[in-house]
Order: sequence, then structure tokens, then C-alpha cells
Amino acid sequence: MNAENNMEKLKEIRKEELDKLLRSLIDDGSSVETSEDDTLAKKFSNRLKKKHTKMYDFFPNGLDLIKRGFLYGKINTNGRIVMPKEESLRKIPSIFNQDEELYLNKDFLSLYIKFYEEHKEEIAFNFGGMKEYGGIFKIKEASRRPIQIIEDYKRLLKKNVLDSILEFIVPDDSLIKDNITNFYQFLKAVSLLSGNNKIPSTILLSEYIKSSNNSILDTGLAIECFDERDMSFFSQSDPYKRVMYRMIKKGIRYDENLPWRFFFDLRRDEAKKVFTTQEDFFNKNYDVVNGTEMEFSLLYEALHECYEELLIESPRLFIYGLREGCNEENRISSRTLKRKKMTKIEFDRLYRKDKTIFLESYANIMSNMWNSHKKLNNVLKTALRKNQKNLDLGLRVKYVYGKLSSC
Repeated sequence: MNAENNMEKLKEIRKEELDKLLRSLIDDGSSVETSEDDTLAKKFSNRLKKKHTKMYDFFPNGLDLIKRGFLYGKINTNGRIVMPKEESLRKIPSIFNQDEELYLNKDFLSLYIKFYEEHKEEIAFNFGGMKEYGGIFKIKEASRRPIQIIEDYKRLLKKNVLDSILEFIVPDDSLIKDNITNFYQFLKAVSLLSGNNKIPSTILLSEYIKSSNNSILDTGLAIECFDERDMSFFSQSDPYKRVMYRMIKKGIRYDENLPWRFFFDLRRDEAKKVFTTQEDFFNKNYDVVNGTEMEFSLLYEALHECYEELLIESPRLFIYGLREGCNEENRISSRTLKRKKMTKIEFDRLYRKDKTIFLESYANIMSNMWNSHKKLNNVLKTALRKNQKNLDLGLRVKYVYGKLSSC
């Protein structure tokens, strides 16, 4: 009867809502085994049908990211976008994963190991042996190190920016004139393209972290222990349901839509034993990203690397014009210019010496991203005035970001 009621509810969900929900679900890294020809609505409908006919429909409440959003562990209690500190993570022991290096928040890992040690014999007995139990709680996916997250962010940024320049500026028939003779002109081109929606918002590390390009596993607060095929077996097992109850009691809650994914539930008393408040937990374990000098410097490091790649892909630009020929006839003329190199040493020297260029570029990108052009001139004027007073760069970046992103 419960399954029939749920099927009726499905009919009430509009297709647009299904599309949106499924995109979020798929983008966050779930595996949906459906035909490529299926519509998004049908795919999501199939997932709901499967969900509501399985044993875990009768489990205790899981963490529902569809309802609360896919930002668990990505935003702190003050609404700032964050990423794990290197020292907050620990490598997962080989008893749980022997295939690759995976990491987890140190408090979550301690809790998980404690749960395993306290309940392994009891649960193994219920499942018929340690082999089955061990198979359930092997960790297949978890967090990367922060340096790996940053490398992936920079890789995506360079690809998006370079692809955009090669498509919309470099070709002879492009509507945007190719003036990229040096790194300064390159920064202007990036600002121009961001204003024409040719470069995605993930050009900023904070926007990358929020996006589906950065898995929720990279928060260090989530693990995946098996997959959908395994779930079809485990969800029919009554002992497995008892495992779910025990884990929730210990501060480990499963994902209601992907029940093979588990989270460090910061709301549970068992979890709260390791920190005073959630704000305290985030302050100790995470770095704020949006509007920080770290995000600012990484943006321009990546853009310089992207410019170096442009010099390889398109080292020259062609300039066309008209010149007077014989019999007063105008002829098309062309000449080739070589884009000027900027070495890493030269870039570092420029970055240390003169922040004006970078602050102007940053302010333009911000105003394009949040459509706050009316504020741009006053914000930039104030930021550059602060620059003349030798105020801390981090404060000026925070000022520019705060003023232009709040529109």
C-alpha cells in the first residue's frame, strides 16, 4: 500500500522539478543505470520507484540532499564556502581500502573505526561471517587531499578559459578582435569573455567547490562503501537495517537517495563529543575560500599557466587592415605578431610588485559574474585607494568580493 501511495505522488511531480532534481543527483556523482534515450523525468521516476519498493524505504531517516541541497560540508555555519585543511584529514587505513589513497576528516575516521571495532563481531554473526561484513564496510570512495582538489580546479579553469579564447577570439572570423599580444591583454580578454558568459563561474575556486565538479566526498565528511548493485542485495537484509540504526546512533547517517553513501552527522550527540559547536568544528577543520587572498592568488596563478598554454596552442596573432594600392585601389594587408612570453619568474615579480593590474581584472570578473556593473567604478576606486595606503591585500580582495557579489 505504501508503494502504491508513493507511485501516486510521483504523478504529482512536474517534469521540470524532476529534471532539476535528477540533474542535481546525477551531477553529484550518482550512478543511474538507465538507457541513454530515457528522459530526465523518466530516469528520476525510475529511481524513485526503485527507492520506494526497497527495504530501505522503511529505514530510519537518512540525509536527504535533494531537500537540503548538495552543499553539506561545503558551507560553514556562517554561510561561507570552505574546503578541508590538510591537517584535518587522515589517510584511510588499508583494512578499509587497499586500492588507492583516500582521505577522511580525522574525527569522522576515528568515529568510523570505533564503530567498526565495537560492532564487527555482532554484525558479522548476523551476516553469517566477517567476509560479508567486511564487504559492506570497505570504503570505495572518499575525499582527495586539498592539493588534489586545487589541481583539479586549475585544470578545469585552464581548459574552460583556453577553449573559450580559441573558439571566440583566435579565429579570423570571430566577432571579438584578437588583441592578446601579452599577458595584460590576456587578462582583459578573460574579463571580456566572462562578461559575455563564455567562461563559467567555476573560474573561482569557491564556485568550483559549490559546483558538481567538486564531489561532496571531497568535504571529508562522506564516504561511499559500495554501489547500487550491492545495495540491491543489502537492502533486503534485516541485519543491514539494524546496521543503519546503529550507525545513526553513533553519528553516521546514510544518504537517503544514495544509501551506499554515509555522512558524518554533525547534529548527533556522538559527533558533538569531538567539538564544542559546529562553528568550532568548521573553524578548526576548514579554510574559508570565497573572497580570500588564497582564492585570488590561485585564480591568477592558474590564469598565468593558461596564458602559457595559449602561447603553445596559438603563439601568433594575425592583424588585418587596408592599404592603398595601385590605381587608388585599397588592398587587404596582413601582418603577424608573436604573443609576448611571461615567465613564471616575471609573473611572480609582477604579482609582488603591482597588485593594481590584478585587482582591476578581479573586480571586472566579479562585476560580470554577479551583474554588478553599477557598483564597479566606486568599488574599484576604493580598492585601489586602499592599495596606495599599503593595506593588506586580503582585506582589499574581501572588500571587492563582498561589495560586488552582494548585488
